[in-house]
Amino acid sequence: MSLESNLVLAEPMAVVTLDTTGPDPRHDRIWSLAIMPIDQGQPGECLFWQFDPGMPIPATVGQRRVTPVLPLHGLPVFSEQATEIIKAFEGRRIVAHNARLSYIFLRRGLRESGLTLHSKVLCTLKMARFCWPSLPSHRLDSLHDVLAPDSRPDVGINEVRTVWQLLQRLADHLTVEDWQAALDQQRRIITPRLLSSQELDALPQRPGVYRFYAETGALLYVGKSVNIRSRVLSHCQADGDSRRQMQLTQQMQRIECTPTAGELGALLLEARQIKELMPLFNQRLRRMRGLISLQPNERGCVHFATRIEPQPERPLFGLFRSRTQATQRLRALARERYLCLKVLGLEKGRGPCFARQLQQCRGACVGEESLTAHAARLVDALEPLQLLAWTWPGSIAIREEDAEHGLVEWHVIRFWCHLGSTSDVDALPRLAQSSADFDLDIYHLLVGWLRRHPHTEIIPL
Repeated sequence: MSLESNLVLAEPMAVVTLDTTGPDPRHDRIWSLAIMPIDQGQPGECLFWQFDPGMPIPATVGQRRVTPVLPLHGLPVFSEQATEIIKAFEGRRIVAHNARLSYIFLRRGLRESGLTLHSKVLCTLKMARFCWPSLPSHRLDSLHDVLAPDSRPDVGINEVRTVWQLLQRLADHLTVEDWQAALDQQRRIITPRLLSSQELDALPQRPGVYRFYAETGALLYVGKSVNIRSRVLSHCQADGDSRRQMQLTQQMQRIECTPTAGELGALLLEARQIKELMPLFNQRLRRMRGLISLQPNERGCVHFATRIEPQPERPLFGLFRSRTQATQRLRALARERYLCLKVLGLEKGRGPCFARQLQQCRGACVGEESLTAHAARLVDALEPLQLLAWTWPGSIAIREEDAEHGLVEWHVIRFWCHLGSTSDVDALPRLAQSSADFDLDIYHLLVGWLRRHPHTEIIPL
């Protein structure tokens, strides 16, 4: 090895290879683990274990191997060796090919044994892509033919030696400065395998919306933040407790960003793009069509409103996905407050309502309670569900500015509907005359925003 190689490999390391029953750390288990300690650039004696994972190993795993998988039933389980395993990592940087997944499996397995793993990590897969971008594949079995053509391309000790040989080649290829820069980057974050650290470093540190795309071009996820780069890095720093989070970061291959003038613009754009683009990993903020609200009249009869425009003189109560859901909620209120089903409009016919026969109605249907008193009790029962009234005569524009980056945006709103956002003040009259469907998520985020920011600049249009 060169002098520079000796310098960069002087740090105590633990080269790791492992095999699992599948790709999901929440359900799958490690059944094979090899650790090679490295001190002052010299490899020590390899440690190797096989475990009983307590579940079958898929047949496809055995088909990929030169040495047949030995029967594992009856071997020690991972937890029985956990103390010895974590000692092998003490004071060492973990080195692995696709280090993110290996680290997640190790950390979870040790956590289930009551132990906590905190180690710095180096991913030889990411560094190989950086050093040799023209290679058709950077999988370890593909690199094996270049690095160790005379040894058996098997798992365990032979495979961990291949990773060690790859690490030495990387150390020869990189200068001390480049090596340290790579370590600094991996100290902060374990980069998703299909992204480069340079792509993450280039993300803007400003408000906006980001989109994750898969290698196939499919849109995986839409998110927002007041600091795009910080939020994206937090996705990559998840430790694998969430299967969805792990799947997301392992699949993301490209990131696109749209800066906004502030948090409100990011919230509105995220909500709109999730509904329009339907990314695979977003569950919240999906579009809900045909919302219904309750609108009582002065006589206490309730109408099911489909035009959601709450005004001071026309209050609306609750938002429901269907007439059935709205009816169920109204019947529940009637039972709780002894309201009359006939006056509410939920029953027809002559005589007392069914609830009156059960002594669950105060008699508005037979004249024993005035309609005025019944209507007042109805409004009192509905009050917790009341939508915030729209108090402006028409459309408004909410101004938002990012002075640091010289961006100003106006968000045009009417009856809690987001009509659009623009940085062109001349476009405001056109947006003010446009229309949009009422959206429950937009309603909640606008009401919440204005309550948290009472001094927001609002311009009537």
